[in-house]
Amino acid sequence: MGGRPLTVYLEREVFSLLERKAKETGQSLSKVVRAALLEHLKDEKRRQARQKLLEMVKARKKDEAIWEAWREYERTGREATRNFEELFLENGA
Repeated sequence: MGGRPLTVYLEREVFSLLERKAKETGQSLSKVVRAALLEHLKDEKRRQARQKLLEMVKARKKDEAIWEAWREYERTGREATRNFEELFLENGA
């Protein structure tokens, strides 16, 4: 993988957890760290998209912007297990 090096100092407990995960999966420590960071960043983007949607639904916006926000939420998702209505009813929208 052609990437840029980065030095990160971790607490011993975090480092131990990463080492254990690397051993369990047979992956390098670098690969485990990259995967964890990528997953975290994707989750954060998904949380931001979800928050934007909730704000729009609560404001009762019904224009194209809400559907664009929904499409962004879906793009950042894993498997869609609930539909649009269920997601927002759960959050009091």
